[in-house]
Amino acid sequence: MAATRKKELGGRDEMGRVFLGTMSYDPEDMTGDPQPEQRENVDDMAERLSDAYSTDAYRGGWRPVIKALRRRGYDDWEVEAIVRSKWTRWAGDASIKNRYGHYTSVDLLRWMDEYENTFIDKHGLKEGERRFENEIRDMVLGTFEEGGMP
Repeated sequence: MAATRKKELGGRDEMGRVFLGTMSYDPEDMTGDPQPEQRENVDDMAERLSDAYSTDAYRGGWRPVIKALRRRGYDDWEVEAIVRSKWTRWAGDASIKNRYGHYTSVDLLRWMDEYENTFIDKHGLKEGERRFENEIRDMVLGTFEEGGMP
């Protein structure tokens, strides 16, 4: 997946990819991972995501969550979709160690691991099959389509 800077957020480039702020995104091609220099600055991204539903619930805001999800290999669209999703709320509710206002990236990652394992078991999939990733892709497309993308 090639990155192309565009001035108009939500606009499409010559290849039909959608510009989401830091690079173009081809909804049909989920195989690429942005290079670090193409990623949005962590502080800027955390500030932009400060209006997400569970912001007040996470100690330290979204910076640690963004870093942890990136280390797991999620691209910026997936990170934003996860942060804006109900997953952050469910991860907090499931936290065995922390209370509201003190949830951490570890709580979210632990919940995601458990959810992925449950998802694999429930659907009779073998580890490594892409169903969980497809759910994340659908979440990405839903997040940005709701934001008024063409």
